[in-house]
Amino acid sequence: MKDINKKIGEQLKARRLELNLSQRELAEIMDLHPNNVYETENGKRGISVQTLEKYCKALKLRIELVENEQ
Repeated sequence: MKDINKKIGEQLKARRLELNLSQRELAEIMDLHPNNVYETENGKRGISVQTLEKYCKALKLRIELVENEQ
């Protein structure tokens, strides 16, 4: 199984790119430092529930609390 931080980061990055946002633009929307976005997207930083909520609002995503892998 992939590291959860990397998996979440990949999903957030994919959505950001779908919306044609740069890391800097997304960081400004969420009032975060651009390095935070970079590190989260690359699985180098864990993400709190509060920060995940910011990402979801900015990227217009739902939070899926439980993933069903089969």
